[in-house]
Amino acid sequence: MMEKNCRRDSSNLSISGFSLSVLTVVGFCLSLSSVAHAWQIEPPIVDICSPDCIFEDLPCGTPFTADFPKSACQLERGTPVDFYTLEVVEGSEQVTLNLTAAYDTYLALYDMECNLIQLNDDGGDGLNSRITQQLDPGSYLVGTSSFSVAGAGNFTLTASCTEPFDQAALCNDCVISEAECGAETTGTFPESGCPRETGEDVDLYMIDLPPEGGRLILALQSPDFPPYLAVYDAGCVTIAAAGTAGDTARLSVESFGGPIFVGVSSTVIGSAGSFTLSVECREAILPENVCPDCQVGELACGENTEGVFPETGCLRPNSNGQEVDIYQITLEEDQELTIDLNSPDFDTWIELYDADCNRIAFNDDGGAGLNSLLFQNLDAGTYFIGVSSWSSGGVAGTYFLSTSCGEAVELCGGDCEVALMSCGIPEEGVFPMTECRRLSGQMLDLYSIVVAGGDVTIDLTGDYDTYMQLYDENCQLIAQDDDGGDGLNSRL
Repeated sequence: MMEKNCRRDSSNLSISGFSLSVLTVVGFCLSLSSVAHAWQIEPPIVDICSPDCIFEDLPCGTPFTADFPKSACQLERGTPVDFYTLEVVEGSEQVTLNLTAAYDTYLALYDMECNLIQLNDDGGDGLNSRITQQLDPGSYLVGTSSFSVAGAGNFTLTASCTEPFDQAALCNDCVISEAECGAETTGTFPESGCPRETGEDVDLYMIDLPPEGGRLILALQSPDFPPYLAVYDAGCVTIAAAGTAGDTARLSVESFGGPIFVGVSSTVIGSAGSFTLSVECREAILPENVCPDCQVGELACGENTEGVFPETGCLRPNSNGQEVDIYQITLEEDQELTIDLNSPDFDTWIELYDADCNRIAFNDDGGAGLNSLLFQNLDAGTYFIGVSSWSSGGVAGTYFLSTSCGEAVELCGGDCEVALMSCGIPEEGVFPMTECRRLSGQMLDLYSIVVAGGDVTIDLTGDYDTYMQLYDENCQLIAQDDDGGDGLNSRL
């Protein structure tokens, strides 16, 4: 459910001397009070690879457990970091690092000259971290960290060091059997003994697509392990991949005709058990043709409609197999369009497209519960509304779609601004103070701040789960953060 993860990475910002607006919003209108702090400071100069930051050796193949943090060292993003030394020997250059803990982990990999090689936040299971990298023989620094500055506790760090990965060999040596369009394949995993790049076992199944190619919809279900799907072309180049923490992984890809290979795998090394692989093949529809070819009706501002989803069998452009039904709407003048989509039967999803079927905006749960609500300022013209679902595969049910149009709202420099902030002086308030909303539907208040350049840190704390955005003087979004502060508070 990665599309539902609303956390953004926090960051340090260097900004020139111009007027900035600080936009504070929340996912739910449950606010009571909030406090915003802004500091302008000179960035500290810290040698994070100094001996004080480096502890013992990290062995390949043996889980390593320790407490975090041990040092006062910090990554550039401001979170604590402890380093461990990893020795990579010839013949074991394919390295996978897994960092797991009860807190939200963050993983860093540097060479011994303190040159950054790779960072990772949630590449592992859940909020855990994973890095996979082919390295030259030598010594490296592995940094254990946390996403939040408050993260602390025991962690387990594992380094898997194997011979260099040869992906081309997968499609020659690891094919179990063929799978057919419109059929299910059941089996026991693993069978081939082949590893994929990150170390998990993988079994391949070949599908021979018709010459014209098409859209391939895959579902891998297992009651025994968290499944992972990968699709490789005839040259064994990865086309797409998807994993899940649940029992079903899904993929929807478009492919040329001829043989392709589906990799049945798991998100956890050492997994085993039974599985069912479902394959569906459809005619491909170009993304720009989805709006005209998948239309089920037209709407006018203020009009409501009821329908049964799905109707057309069309797939949402650039999706993971979700279907979409399209409505056309025409605005006679510049207006703010509000789209409300709700259903008692499925988790709804709205998409809004321009006249050329380019996606402008989307929303998942902006409405009540799992329903969708979207606000968008639009120029006069023709647009398309996509009725869809968050999940794919077998989703169906009744839905209710309504639209309304009003005067376009100017975020910056208009009625949304409530106060001018100063660096170093906390600003307290009650949220919301205006009727303004951001595009995804949540309420918003704007605060302006003028800085002279340098690093700016902004903290937002409240009685609710805060959310913060930063805009420049042209009202262009610079950065945003959900839980970068302590707990559910925000920091930029």
